Formats: sequence, structure tokens, C-alpha cells
Amino acid sequence: MIMKTSKTSILSTRLCKVIIILFSLFPNILYAQQDSVYAASFEVFPIINYDSDAGFGYGGKGFIYNFLGSKESFDLTLYNSTKGERWYRVVFSFPDIQRRQGTKYPIAFDLTFDYDKWINYKFYSAYYNFQTGEVVDRSENYVREPIELTAIFSRGFAKDFVAELGARFKSISCYDFDKIGKLQLITPADAKYISFIFNFRWDTRANFINPQNGFVLEIDNEYSPDFFEQGYPFYKIGILGQHYLTLFKPNFVWANRIILQNISDVNYQIQLPLGGNNTLRGLPQDRYLSMSLTLINSEFRFPIWWRFGGIAGVDLGNSEPTPDWIINPVMGLRFYMDNFVVRFDVGFGSETTGIYFNFGHVF
Repeated sequence: MIMKTSKTSILSTRLCKVIIILFSLFPNILYAQQDSVYAASFEVFPIINYDSDAGFGYGGKGFIYNFLGSKESFDLTLYNSTKGERWYRVVFSFPDIQRRQGTKYPIAFDLTFDYDKWINYKFYSAYYNFQTGEVVDRSENYVREPIELTAIFSRGFAKDFVAELGARFKSISCYDFDKIGKLQLITPADAKYISFIFNFRWDTRANFINPQNGFVLEIDNEYSPDFFEQGYPFYKIGILGQHYLTLFKPNFVWANRIILQNISDVNYQIQLPLGGNNTLRGLPQDRYLSMSLTLINSEFRFPIWWRFGGIAGVDLGNSEPTPDWIINPVMGLRFYMDNFVVRFDVGFGSETTGIYFNFGHVF
């Protein structure tokens, strides 16, 4: 999810604004209480930011662990912006993901509700200009309003091997199309599906929130029958590899990720996106949609002072519509809470410079 994207010409001004806001607010807005790994604990982090595209943003993130005495966790994110986004996310985990990482366990349950409405979402397309003989890219705005509910049961058969089985309901409403755009001619405009998920993962990380060493190999499978008779049942498969290595102590970590994904022929709303906060930083959000993609991320993570850290790296991506491999340098700041990571990234692309504020490492 991208919360801020700007043109290169205004990067310096907006970057200064964000850094000043974050550093001036940190001493006053952070509150955390944690007695022990098994005692009840909670953390709160308010969100305050400004962007010329998304407008003034405000909200907060909260995390509660073991409130019911069952080693469960509740993770809540609330965010609004004056021009662009409405994001509400709740995650319930039993037991908590961090506490079960690297252990053998009989069963776990994760329930995620995600609502992420974009008032000015962009759809990118290309057309052939007969006068100039060139292919021209264009974008059009519309409102995209997805609602997603995912339930996953998992079992740790060994401390390094996990299998997951679950189901997902997702509804994507699209409206307020550009009257002279392409999207208003594409039907159906909306998408709705129920899918079934089966994943298995070999994972040697000792820490889920901020891994220092280890590797991950994950195979993801998702199948959706045509329950709603929309004409596009689909099957999606993904292969994920991640590797973490501590180069120097303390906390100088080299982190790498590769993702290979493929999906059957589906509506554009369900196609695989490339670009934005969680994939290829420095490329506009969901700039390319396709049936298959390859993504590589590499970061060097290092400590700065107290709970602050930094990253420097590169994102690489390729998909069917991309003319070639896209390579974008990235840099960012991290603030490490006990139960989550606050993330601020800048990605440098040929089309835009992307500025992102979010939670958790990208991988």
C-alpha cells in the first residue's frame, strides 16, 4: 500500500517535512508497555503526515498482546487522508505470530480484515498515436474500494516447517470512472470472489518482525471457483524466497527477496500488480498489471541510534507489460518498536520518486 508518491522536483521539500514531523513527534507520541514475553503488553503509534497527492493524513496503529491470557494478539491500523485514502486493517492471531516463530506448534489461527479505499486510484494503459507513430502511456483516475477477509489455519510440523490452509473473501468495487477513459468500457467493473488457500513454508528465521539470519522458501497456492458466476475462476501460484545474513554485529543485516508469481486469465482488478510500497518502490502504485511477474528486492539494514535504523538497497521487477527489467534504488529509515517496525522509504524511479510511510519491513 502506497501512502505517498511525489515528483522528483519536490522530493527535498516533502522529505524534510516528513522527517521533521517524525522526529518532532517521536518523544511525545510513543507509548509502550511490556512486562515480559508472556505478560499482557500493548503499543500505540499515531500517524501524522502530509502529501500534495494524498493530502493531510492522520490515524494510528495499535498492538495488543496476551490481553485475553491466551498468547493472542490484536493488530489494528486506522488511516485517513483528505484527498486519497481510507485504510482500516485488523489482524487477530492465536497465538501471536512473533511468539510462535521458529517453534513446533499444533495449530494457529490468523484472521485479517482489510479495507483500503482509494478515492484517486490510477489505471495505466497505452495507445498508439498514429500521428507520431509512438506508443503513448496514459492514466485515468477512479475510485477503488476493496474489502478483504482472510482466515488461515496453520500448523508447525517442525520448528522450521509450516503448512497453512484457509479461505479468503474479497470484494472490489470500482466507480467514478473517467468519462473519456478506457475503464468505463471494460465489464465487469467490479470483482468479487471466494478463494481457498494452501501454502507451505520452510522458514529458519528466529525472529519474524526483524529477522537477522535465516532463509525462507514458500510455495503459495490460491484457487477460486466461480461462485458468483462472473466468468473468471482462477488459480494463482507463487514461489517466495528470502534470505537474511548478519554481516557485522550488531544488526548490520543483508536481506534479499525473490518472488515469482503466475495467475490464470482474470479481470484486471485481480491481476498481479507491480509497483508501489510493497513491490517495486519508485514505481507508481500498481503501475503494471499482468498474469505473471518477477520481483527481486535487496536491502542492507543498519543501526543508526537507539531504536532508529536505516536501509539502502535496490528493487528490480519485470512483468508482461514492462518493456524491460526495471531497477530502482531505495533508501529509508526504520523505527523499531517491540512488536512492529515503523517504515519510511524513498524509491527512485524513472517516472516518479516514491515516498512511503508504512509498518513492517517490506519483507
